[in-house]
Amino acid sequence: RISRAHYEPGDVIIRQGEPATGFFVLEQGEVEVVRATDERPDGEVIATLGAGNFFGEQALLSQQPRSATVRARTAVDVLVLGRNVFSAISRSLAPLRAALTGAITRR
Repeated sequence: RISRAHYEPGDVIIRQGEPATGFFVLEQGEVEVVRATDERPDGEVIATLGAGNFFGEQALLSQQPRSATVRARTAVDVLVLGRNVFSAISRSLAPLRAALTGAITRR
């Protein structure tokens, strides 16, 4: 399924450790990617993403729990692709899968 969602500043969009259910494309606004560790249990901002960026692909491709929390820094509008739609598209479009794998490697 494909849908749209809106988040206000401070809202958690995905939470570290939870199962992956979707892939998100930022249409408007900014988010912070926060990773908690044993040394920093409250988390550390490791990236800021803006319109045109995406997140949530790593856990979907690896079939692992979310590796970080993503929260809205400003009002955010996102396009959300559910797990099944994302999987079907990434299997069918090898260039997309290669681009997503490249993004994971750079991050």
